[in-house]
Amino acid sequence: MSNVAVILARANSKGLVNKNLRKVGGISLVARAITQAINSGVFDKIILSTDGDEIAKEGFKYDIKVIKRPEYLASDTASSISAVLHALSELKIAKGTSVLLQPTSPLRTAKHIKEAFEIFTKTNTGSLVSVTECKSHPFKMIIENDSIFYPVNDLKSLELPRQILPKAYLPNGAIYINSIADLFEFKRFFIEPLNLYKMDEISSVDIDSLQDLKRANLLCKRAENE
Repeated sequence: MSNVAVILARANSKGLVNKNLRKVGGISLVARAITQAINSGVFDKIILSTDGDEIAKEGFKYDIKVIKRPEYLASDTASSISAVLHALSELKIAKGTSVLLQPTSPLRTAKHIKEAFEIFTKTNTGSLVSVTECKSHPFKMIIENDSIFYPVNDLKSLELPRQILPKAYLPNGAIYINSIADLFEFKRFFIEPLNLYKMDEISSVDIDSLQDLKRANLLCKRAENE
């Protein structure tokens, strides 16, 4: 049984060109994910799945396993779960624990990974997902379907004080932990019983735009000066 970190890094990104090779604190996003995995001390194997040659070179620098992702798994519509299952299948890994670490969470730390992993292994957990507390409560939101508007929960909740509503958390994309056998069986990351690893807003920064990248660099520099 293996403890495996899987890092997914596509070459093409529509929102931010060469996103996974952009740097935060002088280190590329993909290299940050790799070093976080290494420094956590949790993993027997670290896998980088990519369709990009330059991204693959980043993986080779750290002597980790690099899997060439086929084109059909590198499109905008390809799912992360399909890419993870492909990487595990290529290495014939069917048992153990998988931890998906997305490069777009540069302020995640090795400590976060280690703590989340310990929670997963010590509790009756189907899947563990990192989250941050919602700024806007989902019960205060309205959805549209065929030009008809509905409250996410009910009309009453739209007018209730936020303080009496149940706490709500948003998956921040930093850490997804699953049994590898469960991933192959259910083909999804969210599996009951669900458990959460709570992270603060700063650690939960997600890179999707140039503005996000600038903010992450600013926060990284500020942390270094403290």
